[in-house]
Amino acid sequence: MAEEIDSIISKYEAMVKKDKSNAAAHRELGIAYSVKGDYEAATKELKAAVKLGPKSPESHYALGLSLDMTGHEEEAIEQYKEAIRLKDDFVEARLSLANAYVEQGNLDEALPAFEALIKINPNLPEVYLGFGASLYAAGYLDDAIEELQQALKLNPKFYDAHMLLAGAYADQLDMNAAVKEYKAAIRSEPENPEAYYNLGVTLSDKGMYKEAIQQYRLAIERSPDFLEAHYNLALLLDRTGEVDDAIAEYQAVNKIDPEFPDSYNRLGVDFCRTGKTDLAAANFKKAFEINPGFAQAHYHLGMLYFGQKKFAEAVKQFEKAIEIDPEYLEAQNSLAIAKSK
Repeated sequence: MAEEIDSIISKYEAMVKKDKSNAAAHRELGIAYSVKGDYEAATKELKAAVKLGPKSPESHYALGLSLDMTGHEEEAIEQYKEAIRLKDDFVEARLSLANAYVEQGNLDEALPAFEALIKINPNLPEVYLGFGASLYAAGYLDDAIEELQQALKLNPKFYDAHMLLAGAYADQLDMNAAVKEYKAAIRSEPENPEAYYNLGVTLSDKGMYKEAIQQYRLAIERSPDFLEAHYNLALLLDRTGEVDDAIAEYQAVNKIDPEFPDSYNRLGVDFCRTGKTDLAAANFKKAFEINPGFAQAHYHLGMLYFGQKKFAEAVKQFEKAIEIDPEYLEAQNSLAIAKSK
């Protein structure tokens, strides 16, 4: 593929060199650069194409795409609009324009843009996905679900539509429907870890911890550095009493991200449970070293010292926790008891 793109680039570079006024050659060269990922060169060539051939909707559209990829959203939108002005039924330009509005968070423009696109071509599942996503973001869950269902009627294996529809059902607390959609997403893309992870979250919310653990493990099989999957798996292993396995997962989290304080705090708790108090103390300290405002880690270290009858040290940790969070009731109660010793 790379060699083919380089060959195309060489071809159009030669054409541009031979005739600098060849707008089509500039456009095709710019598109080739875009495919290669060289958006700076692409933008340069596509601007030349637009200057030489300002009435080409394809050139404006291609320039819009290149500008979009380099974060120049407003300029991209102007190019999409010009492409549509020149060619009213330019579906790709209209879809890119609508999606650009979504990226901006400009739902007032995105929603009518999708509606106009559906009138032009009612048979594109990607349009219903975008429309559904915009309605979802605007808080119109019932309408979003309707559009996403339409996307799936047109393409029953549309992974993104299954995923978004599952999320909408979960927000409506219809967990059974959410589970069904996540499973459909997995059938569509069985190697995508995201669907397994989200299914795990949903099953966990339903109290189906063993099943959720299985889904988190499947997500990790497909993406070994999936931090959230390791962390959520560890939380559930703790909940189901599998402490040693939970410790292994928290340690996996720390290996992926050594600056993630929550896993050190949880490790500290589990090392306390297994009698490894030195390791527990070290992990609590690491947690609030990373996050000085981590009141719970100070509280847990205080409880460890309290259990060791190191009451003066416990008082310091409880006081620190309360300094960070004046409403920390457990720390207040523990401080009062520790001071009485």
